[in-house]
Amino acid sequence: MTNATAVLEVGRPAQAVSPRGRFFNNQTFHYETLRNIGYTPSECADIGEMLETTKQITEGDMQSWYNAWAATADRAEALAERTHDPRSKGGAYMRASTYQRLGEFLLPPDDPKRPASFEKTGRLFFQGLDALGVRYEYSGAPYENGRLRSLYLPCPTGSEKKPLIVLVGGFDSILEEMYPVFGKAALDRGYSVLIYEGLGQGEPLRKFGMKFTPEWEKPTSAVLDEIPAHACQARKDRSYRDEHGRLFRPPRRRF
Repeated sequence: MTNATAVLEVGRPAQAVSPRGRFFNNQTFHYETLRNIGYTPSECADIGEMLETTKQITEGDMQSWYNAWAATADRAEALAERTHDPRSKGGAYMRASTYQRLGEFLLPPDDPKRPASFEKTGRLFFQGLDALGVRYEYSGAPYENGRLRSLYLPCPTGSEKKPLIVLVGGFDSILEEMYPVFGKAALDRGYSVLIYEGLGQGEPLRKFGMKFTPEWEKPTSAVLDEIPAHACQARKDRSYRDEHGRLFRPPRRRF
C-alpha cells in the first residue's frame, strides 16, 4: 500500500519516543520498517543500516521519511561503487534499491520526486543483479497503450524438471519488490522464476495510467504470451496468492 493518506493517524499526535518494541508510534511507519527488515535474509536490507535510518525520521512526517531513506540509499550506492568484491558490491546495490523504494513508498501520488525515485530504484536493482552475476531476461509485453514489465530469472541447474514459479505483487507494488521477498529464495532452491507487473502496478500505473482490473486473466495472458519458449518447456504455471489473500490465477495454458 502506497497511499500516503494511510500514514497520518487523525487525532493521535506524534510521540518523541516510540513505544517499547516498536520502531515508530505511527502504525504505518512501524509496519513498513518491520516489513523491509524482513529483506535481510535475501541480502537486500541490513538491520544496522535500517536502525540508524529510523533515528533520522520525524514521526509521521512523510518527507522526513523519504529524505532519510533516500540518504541511506545514496550511502549504500556509494559503498557499492567503491567495492570490488562482486557479492558485496551487488548486495550494496540491492540494499540501495530497497531503501530508495522504501522512501518513495509513502510519498503522495502527485509528489514530483516519485518518477525519478522509481527510475533510480530500478537502476540500482539491475546494477545489483549484474554485479551478483544473476542471469535474467527483462522484457515488456505490449498491452493497451503501454507495456507490462516482466523479469525472467532462469535457474542454472535442474530447473527444467520443476515448475516455473510466476510471481505478481499486491496492490500497486513494483516488480523489483518481489525479488527479495520470493524470487531469490526460489532461485536458491532450484526454481526458475517469472516476476511481472499487472494493471494498477509499477510501470503500467505510473507511466501509462493503467488502472487495476478484476479481469486479471487478461494482463496475465499478455505476459505469459511473451515468455521465452525455453522458459515454458516441460513446466506448469503456478498461481501466486499475494499478501492480501487475493488469488491471481493465470489462465490454463498449454505450452
